[in-house]
Amino acid sequence: EGGLLGGATGGATGAVLDGARGLLKRRAILRCHPTLDESLGERAVISYQRGEPGTRGQITLRLGPGVSQASLVAHVEAALQIERYDTLLARLDRALGGGTQLAPGTAGFEARVECTKLKALLEERLRLLEGGTLGPEEISRLGAEIDVLQDNLKHYLGRIDDAGPGAGQIAQPEAPAGYPATPSGHHYYRTQTGEWDIRRNPEARVTPLTLVKNSDGAWDFVVREVGEERVYFPPGTTRKVALGKLSGQESTSSFKAYREMLERYRLASEDEILGAMMEPGGVGEDVVRHGLKEHFRDRVVARMFAAGDRALGESESIARMRQMLEGLNPADRGNLAEAWYATYRAKYYGEDLAAHPRLPKDNVFGLKLEGDRLPDFVEGDTLVEVKSTQAGLGPRDAKQIEDFLKAAKARANLILKEETRQVKRVRLVFTEVEGAQGSLSQLDRWFGDFKAFFEVEVLVGGKSQRATTTAQLKALLSK
Repeated sequence: EGGLLGGATGGATGAVLDGARGLLKRRAILRCHPTLDESLGERAVISYQRGEPGTRGQITLRLGPGVSQASLVAHVEAALQIERYDTLLARLDRALGGGTQLAPGTAGFEARVECTKLKALLEERLRLLEGGTLGPEEISRLGAEIDVLQDNLKHYLGRIDDAGPGAGQIAQPEAPAGYPATPSGHHYYRTQTGEWDIRRNPEARVTPLTLVKNSDGAWDFVVREVGEERVYFPPGTTRKVALGKLSGQESTSSFKAYREMLERYRLASEDEILGAMMEPGGVGEDVVRHGLKEHFRDRVVARMFAAGDRALGESESIARMRQMLEGLNPADRGNLAEAWYATYRAKYYGEDLAAHPRLPKDNVFGLKLEGDRLPDFVEGDTLVEVKSTQAGLGPRDAKQIEDFLKAAKARANLILKEETRQVKRVRLVFTEVEGAQGSLSQLDRWFGDFKAFFEVEVLVGGKSQRATTTAQLKALLSK
């Protein structure tokens, strides 16, 4: 139950490699190989070897024996973005290497021009990432950019053989297909619900904007409300000062409750938290906060299954999970409940859930999605969504689940890292009985409209139980 490296700022050789492998596995980074390099001391270095055209390359993460936890987390995040850019580049190479080059003025010609521009951009970004000089804020922005580039590539590859007339203009690669050009000082990013929005760059001196639909259904940029804009730590901010801002007595940050939970269950000391924190000066509070939560997540989830050296039984694990999530921010509750559930199903039921498939907005005729949907898991042909609400589903959650149900009814394809899988059923999981009780009217409607495609799972009576009708669910909730 110690840290990634067995201590605040370093650890034994085996612990360094084990910590790196654990992070890479959790982030689903398949082509990055960590090695130990005694000459690096406290440093870490990423090397990227591009593959032959159309094939994916290899990433090597060399680690010094004294590398800090914060440095390890930052380099793994960079490796993740390298793998994403490399995968997209290989796909682009294959597309540009085949097919017929159509005449200027056709949609196919314009699509090929766009793909060529995207290729140059991908190559430039890979050079930046491999250099190892980017800070966490720049890496975070590149992560947002790759989402946009993936969306654009999918759009243009669908038109590359189209001999029909083109639009007569070349689009901007930094904006998703069908969306307006990025306003000055901003960048597009995908929200947690899979929708597009824009965010002001930290160095920009412009009014912060957000993306909304007007009454005609077109996209407009409007001034972002006060309180919604990102907050940055001033240059030169120390880790100690940043931690006080995030978790001190007067803090309103979600990390305050998170830190209290870490200390309540003796999962991290202040020195360990400081050792895991990236250098905060000039970095968004949300980036620093997310980095800390990501760092300690495995430790938190492990405590939900163990009391000291003793493994908890199923009912004990459910109770511990609920205790540890009490008082946390809703987003933190959701993220940790999701991570706990994957381990829970594997440990007690032998199930292997594939995490974070993608439901493209345009892969099934008749689905009207504003953006790609990102479910929690898929098991076989069943899409699995975990909710930790204690009050019931809100409007946004209800819209999300309804989209999933429509996708199951239409036999939509889910995109996984290495495969495409057809979804035929949706399982909605409530980790809290009160969440299911507060959603009964909505669930009753779905049981009626999507009976053959829908089931609800509730953790009740110290175990997992499922219902496929309203009557069954009410009977479970009355126990």
